[in-house]
Amino acid sequence: MPRVSHYTEHPDVILVDETALAALLDELYGSQGTIIRFVADFVHDLPERCKQIRHACERHDCERVAELALSIRTSSQMIGAHRLARDAAMLQATANADDCDCEPYVRVLEATAAETMPHLISIGYRVRTA
Repeated sequence: MPRVSHYTEHPDVILVDETALAALLDELYGSQGTIIRFVADFVHDLPERCKQIRHACERHDCERVAELALSIRTSSQMIGAHRLARDAAMLQATANADDCDCEPYVRVLEATAAETMPHLISIGYRVRTA
């Protein structure tokens, strides 16, 4: 298994791109409440989804790992959490290759999730008070 580095693989990848939320807000015709709920639900559910990925990885359930990683990747892309989306995509690709020795990728995803959540909470707060 190659060494996976959370900080050095692509340091130029933005943690959270607020313009993605602005674009999503435009798509939803200015519905701030919907954006706030989506971000809040994402942040609330993310630790549990990471835990589910870890358990699936430990059970060598590659299909479930890939499914959960895809879910995180898609939601992350929608809200501009680019680093989290990238890490979820790496995990998904590993699982889709039937390589359930994915623990290093799970660690990276968990670290990125922990780093991303406070930024998303802050952005959600700013959207609410704007």
